[in-house]
Amino acid sequence: IMAGEKGLTLENMLNVLLIKSANETANIIAENVAPSRSEFVEMMNRKAAELGATNTTFVNPCGKDTEKEDAGHLSTPRDMAIMSRYAMTIPKFREIVATEYYKEMPVTDKHDDWGILRNTNQFLWYDNTYPYTLDGVERKYTVIGMKTGYTAAAGNNLITAAAGEDGMELISVVMHVMQTNKIYGYSKELLRYGFENYSLRRISQAGQLAATVPVEDAAEDGAVLRLVTESDFECILPADADPQSIR
Repeated sequence: IMAGEKGLTLENMLNVLLIKSANETANIIAENVAPSRSEFVEMMNRKAAELGATNTTFVNPCGKDTEKEDAGHLSTPRDMAIMSRYAMTIPKFREIVATEYYKEMPVTDKHDDWGILRNTNQFLWYDNTYPYTLDGVERKYTVIGMKTGYTAAAGNNLITAAAGEDGMELISVVMHVMQTNKIYGYSKELLRYGFENYSLRRISQAGQLAATVPVEDAAEDGAVLRLVTESDFECILPADADPQSIR
């Protein structure tokens, strides 16, 4: 994106940032959302702290770590997972990070054509389903997006979100891999382990009686309050756990 280029929207910026890793768009977004780039970085750090990403410090919007002033730009796999889990609650974010090709960049005063803008995340190329076995049955999980990252110091980094056949979603974070091709293999190992050893289990159904509570000093003798579940309740448990044992 050229200096002074006109006709691009925030949605264009977010798509090329998250799909094509166009780092300049991080700075463009920061300078338009906040009064200055530094004030946007302050917003980033406040949000990270609010989410519980307590070992993360941002010093720039785009992740560069090559200059002296970038030395304190740090995070951890756990913090990246926390921030990614939050990001996946945002429908537009989920839509963008699952996109293989972005074809909506408009003609501008400086670009007649943008070429092919393909996602840097190779998990989204071709078939994005991968095998796992649960309870002796062969199944497949589907990669539903997320983000690559690279600097010379940090190496190759990859956050992957995937959904199993039961609807359970997992996030893997792999960082500091110096060989590009290995990061996908490591991510597959983590996700396969997760889907084979954990599953989404129903603990209770909507309308299920949870407890009966005596009402003290009620007008009627023996009056009770029936506590009933408002909706279905599911949670992730080890694959061999008995839902009946959960209290």
